[in-house]
Amino acid sequence: MLAAITLVAVSCTKEQRSVNKLEGTWTLDKIEENDGSVTVTDNDPNGEVTFNKCKLAKDEFCTYSSTISYEFNGNTFEFSDAGEYRVQDDEIQFREDAEDNSYDVATIEELKNKELVVYQAEDEGYTRLYYIK
Repeated sequence: MLAAITLVAVSCTKEQRSVNKLEGTWTLDKIEENDGSVTVTDNDPNGEVTFNKCKLAKDEFCTYSSTISYEFNGNTFEFSDAGEYRVQDDEIQFREDAEDNSYDVATIEELKNKELVVYQAEDEGYTRLYYIK
């Protein structure tokens, strides 16, 4: 019985550990954008993402908000977003709200106490976001 409880506790905590590390406000430090042929890096972007504290239950989502502003190929891009997220293995799945059945997905490339790197594949190319706490 003790072994079964330990197994359940260990298997359920990987996502919770990731959520615990994500919790708080992260400042965007660098953004790398690739349009399929050219990669451009902005080392001075503006933005942050806030992952609100939560305890996971099966299929439960947590809340987040983010703002980003950066330049790419002479154009300025600005995004503001809020919604829900969950961690599944090495992915963060984002959605607008509980009514939304589609997800935007970001791969967690690195998650440390003070450093977060996420990768988002685009139709052609990708975006890699570097955050610090």
